[in-house]
Amino acid sequence: MKTILNKYTLLLVSGLLLASILTGCKSKQALTTTPTPQPAMHKVLSQALEVLPRFNTADVSRMTIKIQMNNHSFSTPARCTLQRDSALQISILPLLGIEAFKAEITPTTALIVDKMNKRYVQCQLDEIAATTGLKIGYQELQSIICAQIFAIGEPNYFLRPDNNIQVTTADKVHNISFSCNGFEHIYRISANDTHQLLSTTLRKENTPYTLQINYSSYQIFNKVMFPTNITMNIQGGKQVAECTFTITKAQFDTPLTFTPTPLNRYTPITPQELLSK
Repeated sequence: MKTILNKYTLLLVSGLLLASILTGCKSKQALTTTPTPQPAMHKVLSQALEVLPRFNTADVSRMTIKIQMNNHSFSTPARCTLQRDSALQISILPLLGIEAFKAEITPTTALIVDKMNKRYVQCQLDEIAATTGLKIGYQELQSIICAQIFAIGEPNYFLRPDNNIQVTTADKVHNISFSCNGFEHIYRISANDTHQLLSTTLRKENTPYTLQINYSSYQIFNKVMFPTNITMNIQGGKQVAECTFTITKAQFDTPLTFTPTPLNRYTPITPQELLSK
């Protein structure tokens, strides 16, 4: 069992962090207010921003995470809790709801606890970036998981008069595209009355790296319309990975308690040691 957990610890950590491979390490803030429509072509963007999920806390108590990375595949029950702009926690529950693995990410730090193998990593996000070569941005990761529309490194980009936003419509889908800080952004929005976000594509200019996130099967939880299927796919170089979150039970804007893990039960290791075993 430990051998299996060792194998999939790397897959899980990589899957979670690959979601933010294209983003920078510096702090960035996703847009959380709806801008006033300006040119007529921006009306679609304004409508999409108005219906984005809005909440301060999320407790996804029942979901399945499926990770496919190169020739490996792993599926497990999981739980995700989020305090907006503060902390994101994902627990892996492969055995009768018993927590075997936990990852806590804040805007500056990461705590990864491998309970099955009695070890943990506690470090700055910059350390994981240095170890894995992945550029980790908490705000981008939060925006992706929360099904938000954002511009990398530019919290007020949609309000700028000099933005280069282009909007086209085909096959009942609006395509919003623009370039910002060296990244091409493409958002697909439903052209029906829901104006729901269907997918996000981030492509780093002059590189083969592309991150695509698909959102589907929206459902109402506590008056919040939220996708129950989120699939993140990254391609480029030698890395090909896909991580799918399938949600069956969630609550929004309810009190959260982040239970601390007693780390004295576990052996501290470095990010390098975690990823090498």
